[in-house]
Amino acid sequence: MQSFFRVHWSCWLLLLVLGSQMSPKTRVATAEMLQFSAIAPSLTPKSAVDKNKIAVEVTDSESANSGTKLENTEPKTADSIDVRELFWNGRDALGAGDASKAEAIFRQILELSPETDMAGRVYNSLGESLQAQGKFKPAIKAFEQASTTDPSLFQTRTNRSIAQFQMGDIDTAKSTLKTARTFLPQKLQSLSDVSDYRALANGFNTIGDFSAAVQVLRQAIQINPYIANAGTCYFTSNAMQSLGLPMGVTTRQYRSARCEMGFSFPPESDFQEQNKALRQKIYSAVAQNPTFDEVYRKSGLNQIPFIYPHTLFQPDSPQDRIDEAYAITHLNLGINLLNRAFLLGDVVAMEEAKTAFQTSLKHNPKYPWTYLKLGTTLMAQGQLEEAVSQTQKGLSHLSQQQGDTKELVQRPAWAYNLLGTALELQGDIAGATSMYQKAWQLDNTFGVAEANLERLKASQN
Repeated sequence: MQSFFRVHWSCWLLLLVLGSQMSPKTRVATAEMLQFSAIAPSLTPKSAVDKNKIAVEVTDSESANSGTKLENTEPKTADSIDVRELFWNGRDALGAGDASKAEAIFRQILELSPETDMAGRVYNSLGESLQAQGKFKPAIKAFEQASTTDPSLFQTRTNRSIAQFQMGDIDTAKSTLKTARTFLPQKLQSLSDVSDYRALANGFNTIGDFSAAVQVLRQAIQINPYIANAGTCYFTSNAMQSLGLPMGVTTRQYRSARCEMGFSFPPESDFQEQNKALRQKIYSAVAQNPTFDEVYRKSGLNQIPFIYPHTLFQPDSPQDRIDEAYAITHLNLGINLLNRAFLLGDVVAMEEAKTAFQTSLKHNPKYPWTYLKLGTTLMAQGQLEEAVSQTQKGLSHLSQQQGDTKELVQRPAWAYNLLGTALELQGDIAGATSMYQKAWQLDNTFGVAEANLERLKASQN
C-alpha cells in the first residue's frame, strides 16, 4: 500500500516529501508534474515567487503503513551512494514503522556527509525517528540541531514542542510554540507556506489548545485565502487519525489551493467490506454524543462519511473576487470543524465551526449552503429557534442556485429535510412532516426523508 506520513512531518521541500512516499516510478511522474506548476497569487501584487519552489501536488496521510521495499543502505564508500536516495529510504523506513532502522540511516547520512545541504532535514528526520521510539531528549537535541543548521525549517520547531509535551514538560512546550509562531511566513504563496501554519496548528492541538490551533489557520486565511484554503482539511483528517481511520489528504495548487480527502485501503482488500467497516466505525464514534447523533441521523449525514469542502475558484489576479474567496475558505474551515465536532463529540470544535460559518456569511450573505451548515451546527448545539431561522434563510437563497450535484449536502432535498429536522426538534411536527414530504418529492431516492416521514407517522398512530 502507498506509504503516507503524519500531519506534523515537514513539507519544506514538497517534491522531496512526495517522493519519499511513493515508489521510484511514481517519483519520476511527480517530478514531471513540476513542469505545470504556476505562480500562486499573493495579496502583495509586486511580490515575486520562484516557480521552482511551488509544487503542484503533495499527498499526506495519517496512515503510517507502507509496502515499499527498502533498498540496501550499506554502501562501501561515501562516493558510492546517492545521499538523497538514502534519505528517501530513511523516510520509507520511518513511514513503515521501523523507526530504529530509520534512525540508523539518518545517522549514516550525517556521518557520510555532515555538510550536505540536506543536513537540516536529516537532523529533523533523525529527531522524528528518535521521537517515534520514545527517545524524547535526544529527539529534542536533533530538532534543535535541525533549526540551527537550517532556520527556515519551521516544522522542526513544532516537532520539538510536541516532543517536550510528550516528555511531560508542558510549560516548555507551550513556550516553544509561542516562539515558533513568530517564525511563521508572513506571506502565503505556496503549499509549503501553508504546511508551516498547519504544523503550528497541529502543535497547539497536540498540547490541548484547540482554539489556538483554529486561530492559527484563521491567521493564514486572513493573509491569503486562496492558498490557506489548502490547510482547512487538517481538522477532518486529524479527527480521522484520532479514530484510527486510514484518511489520506491530497493538497493541490494552481492559482489557488485545495485539499481533497479520501480513504486508503490495501490493494488486495475487499473495498466494499472495508468501506462498510469504516463507516460503521465513524457512526459508532458519532453515536457517543446522543445530541449530535440525533441531528446527524435525522439530517441524513449518516449517508456520507464526512462533509466535503467546497471548491474554491481560480483567481485571475491576486485580489480577484476577494470577498468570495474569504467566504468559501471560511466555509471550508467551518465544514472541517463541523466534521471534527461530530466525529469526536467536540463541543469546542462545534462552537468554532459556528464562528467560521458566521464569518463566511459576512463576506457572502447570499450563499445558501453556508446558512444550511450553520443551521446544522446550531441544531447540534440545541439552539433550535436560531437553527430554524438560518435554515429557512438558506432555503430562501437556494432558488437562486443552479446546477446539479452529486454531493448530498448540496442538494435541495437535503436542505428541505434539514429544515424538517430543525422543526421536528423544535416540536413542530406538522411543519416537519411538510418539509420531509417536500424532500421526498424532490428526490425519492433520499431514504432518510422517507424514514423520517414514516417515523413521524408511526409516532402519531
